[in-house]
Amino acid sequence: MKKTYWVIGGVLLVAGVILTAAPVFVVKALVVLLGLGAIADGIYSLMYEKSISPNTTFQKTILYKACANVVMGLIAVIVPLFIAKTAWFAITYILGVYLVISAFGGLFASSQLKDSAVDRKAITVESLFHLVAAVLLFLIGPEKLGKSIIRIIGILTLAAGIVLLTIQVLRMKNTTVVKDVEVRDEE
Repeated sequence: MKKTYWVIGGVLLVAGVILTAAPVFVVKALVVLLGLGAIADGIYSLMYEKSISPNTTFQKTILYKACANVVMGLIAVIVPLFIAKTAWFAITYILGVYLVISAFGGLFASSQLKDSAVDRKAITVESLFHLVAAVLLFLIGPEKLGKSIIRIIGILTLAAGIVLLTIQVLRMKNTTVVKDVEVRDEE
C-alpha cells in the first residue's frame, strides 16, 4: 500500500472542497498567481533570455515583452487589493489581452532564433502557456461562467479524491497480514 496515494487522495479531496466551496476566491488567487508569474517571467527574461542571441530584433522584442510582463504582473497583483469587485472583471480581460500579446511576442522572438543554434523550445512553450492561460482567463472572466467552470472542476477533483481514498481503503481491507509463524518438523 503506497502512502503516496493517500497523500494524493487527501490533496485532491481538499482541493475539490476548496474549488467547489469558494470559486470566487480560486479565480482571484489564480489572477494574483498569474500576476506573480508574469513578474517573475519578466525579471527572468531581462536577466537571461535577452542575452541568448546577438540579434537586435530579438533583444528588443524580449526587452518589450519583459517590461510588459513586469507591468502587467504588478497590475494583476496590486489592483485587486485596492479596487472592488468590478475591477476583477476588467483585470481578467486586461490580463487575458496581455497574455495573448505576450504569447505572440514570444512566438515572434522564437522565430528570430530560427537560424541560430539556440534552443527555441522554452520560449515557444512559454508562449503557448501564455496563450492557454489567456483562453482560460477569457473563459472564467464573466463571473457566472467562471464560478460554474471552477465548481465543475472542483466536483471532479473531489470525486477523484474520494475514489482514490476509497480504493486505498478497499486495498487495506483486502490485505492479509502474516505474523511470524514457527515451523516444526515432526519426526
